[in-house]
Amino acid sequence: MKALWAHIFGDSSSILAIFSGKRLGPGSNQLDDPRTLYFDYPREMRRAEEFCKRLSDEGREVYQCAHLLTARRRVKASAASLTACYVDADGAKPDVDTPRPTAAVISSPGREQYWWRLSRPVEPEEGEDLNRRLAYAMGADLSG
Repeated sequence: MKALWAHIFGDSSSILAIFSGKRLGPGSNQLDDPRTLYFDYPREMRRAEEFCKRLSDEGREVYQCAHLLTARRRVKASAASLTACYVDADGAKPDVDTPRPTAAVISSPGREQYWWRLSRPVEPEEGEDLNRRLAYAMGADLSG
């Protein structure tokens, strides 16, 4: 996690959100007992990593917010400037017409997340537009 966070957040300092839950059953899209915890990034990076590992060891699915936040709420109004773009691929792959990702995470078979480190931070609205364009070009999950 630490290497990915360093890559996608760079020298930024803000709030990292970690979300977790337990899948209700095989194939279910719902998570039971949802939890969100916030960490001051990068100061609490080690604590955030330990928290993610503990939750995973408990059998919980663990997710991070794709960008840092300015407040301890996972809402659009709390988005900090983006230093990387993100696509939740759900099996979609970048093709020759898509910029090459700078990082990829395979969370389970057929579940990939791709990241594109930006040369400069962009405001949340611009980042949202770039993320949507990348997801559309790849045929990936447009909700990310």
